[in-house]
Amino acid sequence: ALHFLGVIAHQVERHEAAVDLIKAAIAFAPEYHQAFNNLGNALTALGRHEDAVAAYERAIEIAPRYDEAHFNLGIGYRNLRDFEKSRASFGECTRLASRRVDARYEHAYMSEVLGDRVNAQISYRVVLDIDPKHAMARVNLGHMLSAMGKFELAIDEFRTVLANNPDHVGALNGLGASLKRCGQFEEALEALQRALELGGPNTETQNNLASLYQSMGD
Repeated sequence: ALHFLGVIAHQVERHEAAVDLIKAAIAFAPEYHQAFNNLGNALTALGRHEDAVAAYERAIEIAPRYDEAHFNLGIGYRNLRDFEKSRASFGECTRLASRRVDARYEHAYMSEVLGDRVNAQISYRVVLDIDPKHAMARVNLGHMLSAMGKFELAIDEFRTVLANNPDHVGALNGLGASLKRCGQFEEALEALQRALELGGPNTETQNNLASLYQSMGD
C-alpha cells in the first residue's frame, strides 16, 4: 500500500512525497525490486540522477531479469551523460525483452551519439522491422543515410514518414535538406517552408532554409 501510494504521488507530480512513501515501503520490504525501480523514477523526476541510478541498480541486483529497471537505468546513465553505460543498459533490456521497441530505439540512438553508425543503423532497422511506423527511428535513419551521402535512400525514408504523418517537422526538414543535395530546389523549398509553418522558426529549419537559399543564389 505504501509503495502504490508512492507511485500515485509520483504520477500526480508530488515527487518528494513519492520518495518518502516508497522508501517507507522499502523499509518494510528491502527486497521489493519494483519499489526500488519506482523510487528511481521519482528521484529522476526530482533531478537526482545519481540517486536514481543507485535505485535502479539495486532493483537489478535483486531481480537481474527485470527489464524495466534495465531500461530505466539506461535513461539514468543517459541523464548522467555516460552514454556507453546507457547503451549497455538498453542492450541488456533488449536481450531480456527482444520486442521492446522503446529499448531498441534508445539503444540505436545511443549508438548514434557514440558515433557507432553501423550498429545505429542496424538497431534502427530492427526497430522498423518491429514497428514500421516508428517515425523517429525512420527520421534518424534518414539523417544517417543523408550524412553518408545516400541522399536518394534518405529521401525514401523521409517520404515514408510523411506518408503516415504529413506534419512531421523532423521528416520535412530531413526531406528538404536531402532534396537540396540532389538539386531539387523547388521541392526542397516547399518542404522546408512547410516545416517552418508547422514548427516555427527553430534553428534546424532556419539553417536548412539558409543553406537552400545559398544554393539557389538568393
